[in-house]
Amino acid sequence: MQISVSRALQRMADRAQMAKTQEEVDSYKHRAQEVHHRINFLENCRPDIVGAIDRLKRSRAELAKEMEQITKEIAAEEKKLQELPTIIGELKQERQHLARETIRLRRRV
Repeated sequence: MQISVSRALQRMADRAQMAKTQEEVDSYKHRAQEVHHRINFLENCRPDIVGAIDRLKRSRAELAKEMEQITKEIAAEEKKLQELPTIIGELKQERQHLARETIRLRRRV
């Protein structure tokens, strides 16, 4: 009788262990499926990411061209600013010359 009870207890322990093991197997399968779905999702994201990179590179190229144009415009305006005193000086000399000519012509009249 003790052997039967012992065997029954052993079977119950074995079944409990098998149930626990089966739960672990199911848990690992579920986690493996989740990882598989995540891998598929990430692999499907690749074309979107590549497209975004291409779009950003085109935008960077356009901005670089615009930056180059703005740099040229700044250089042209700075050159005008540097030439400004010379041009003003020349115009003042011309104004003085015209004033002298006007005075000279008035004296003739």
